[in-house]
Amino acid sequence: MAMYLQKDGIKTELSYKEGQNVLEVLREHGIEITAPCGGGGRCGKCRIIAQNAGELSENEKAILSKTDVENGVRLACCVKVSDGIVISPEGGQGEARILVDGNLGQLKLDPSVRVRHLSMEAPTAHDQRPDTQRVFDTLSVKVPFSKMNALPKALREGGFDLYVTDFAGEMMELCKDEPEALGAAIDIGTTTVAAYLYDLKSGERIGVGASLNAQRTFGADVITRSDAASTDEGKAQLPKLIREQVVSMVSDICIKNGKSINSVRHITIVGNTIMAHLFLGLPTENITKAPFIPVNCEELTVNASELSMGLENCKVTVLPCVAGYVGADTVAAVIACGMDKTEELTLLIDIGTNGEIVLGKKGNMICCSAAAGPAFEGAHIECGMGGVEGAISKVWLKDGEVKFQTIGDVSPKGLCGSGLVDACALLIREGVVDETGYMDEESELISENDEGDPVFMIGGGVYLSQKDIRQIQLAKGAIMAGVMSLVKEYGCDVSDIKRICLAGGFGNYISVDSACDIGLLPAKKRDVIGPVGNAAGAGALIALMDKTALEDASSAALSMRYIELSTYPAFQDLFVENMLFEAEE
Repeated sequence: MAMYLQKDGIKTELSYKEGQNVLEVLREHGIEITAPCGGGGRCGKCRIIAQNAGELSENEKAILSKTDVENGVRLACCVKVSDGIVISPEGGQGEARILVDGNLGQLKLDPSVRVRHLSMEAPTAHDQRPDTQRVFDTLSVKVPFSKMNALPKALREGGFDLYVTDFAGEMMELCKDEPEALGAAIDIGTTTVAAYLYDLKSGERIGVGASLNAQRTFGADVITRSDAASTDEGKAQLPKLIREQVVSMVSDICIKNGKSINSVRHITIVGNTIMAHLFLGLPTENITKAPFIPVNCEELTVNASELSMGLENCKVTVLPCVAGYVGADTVAAVIACGMDKTEELTLLIDIGTNGEIVLGKKGNMICCSAAAGPAFEGAHIECGMGGVEGAISKVWLKDGEVKFQTIGDVSPKGLCGSGLVDACALLIREGVVDETGYMDEESELISENDEGDPVFMIGGGVYLSQKDIRQIQLAKGAIMAGVMSLVKEYGCDVSDIKRICLAGGFGNYISVDSACDIGLLPAKKRDVIGPVGNAAGAGALIALMDKTALEDASSAALSMRYIELSTYPAFQDLFVENMLFEAEE
């Protein structure tokens, strides 16, 4: 039995099992498709063009428009596979706009990996020290049991004059010729993955790469993916997908720059706690239910071979997390921003499906995670999409006419997070949306979509609806309630904050004024708000290049007191209060 995938003029046969839907088959064959709800038939984003696909499901009837149905659009998760079905992508995802650069100062070069010359006298009757002891006495490098069997022959064939690569004082390899030593820093975001490749001897940057997270076919958010990880398919596929993606991205950078991936000796990994667990293959089900307990939060270093990554003589370090919903990416952002070193009260916000927020200064930081939902990443928004080519990223009004800009300057396909905030702020400034979030249907800026619903039409069929406004309210209310909860718990005032750092892609591309105007950020501090780029990736890189910074990450994690907002007494009142579109100056 087979189904067929038609793409770029090529028809590919895909095998399937009885009872599977199209989404499950695509996953099984490693074909990426966006599925924010994880295949639950709710989000309407896993759109395909299908022939011979049978009757529409009830979910499809509720979600797809008349025009969609006429054009053969179906939802991959709702279409049961039958012999001879032909599917093709709807349009295409476009090229993603993924932030890789962070605000890096001068990188200190003192990595955990070192390549050193080993030169020593051969043993004699008067010097009968064991081979392992001789190596340690010369370079202070311990020889692990796994290397002991090959050590005697290597030393003698090399005339006791070789090169040793060690990791934190433990031998990784022994070579006759001086080897390369490369390192990779990886930021595993829920939506995107960024990779940085450096020479650990010279400190030279070799290259960077970025891609959409291959796990997204199992859901747009961590909860959906965690639920998927509890199934046999998800448990096997989710770790495999992300590990293979990391190796593939690093390999691509190596190939483009004439390097060998077999020279990679250290990989540092950051991500939220669930992403870190899924990478390591650890169970996540206890993180997603009260009292939200991870398996591990400490820094963990393992051999790449233990993770079936196909890399010899390579260590993988996952940076420490703080709690179930404040992960290694937040800890990395803290060290990249220098929050753990400054005496100035600083606020760090990484706005995503879960908004990680840290308030404090050297030795005294508190943090929380606000469940904003995936609205700012395009999910649950009628015309929402990720930050890919064709997404409207900026919206403004000029001489009464709505203007917009898309990623890649191509025809609009949807609305990404930064455009969403701009559009909402525009409606608030123009009085079309009041402080309660009610959209004035009589406004000249409001028209109707194909279903006859009142919407703010931006262009190219892309619009903002009343339902979308409600999603924005929920998301921004959660973020600001989180901020104000930390301010209350810290015993300070918003006016005491000297710097506000916006981390991540959304924080980098968002208009600060628009965010302040809708009450997503503290309006009275707009002058000290600034993006810090991919601070998580920058922190992973700093830890890769400087072993002291890796130690600092553990210290920073221990100094961050976590506030669980679901049990914090003031949070619900603050959430309701910050649902309103009121920007206090």
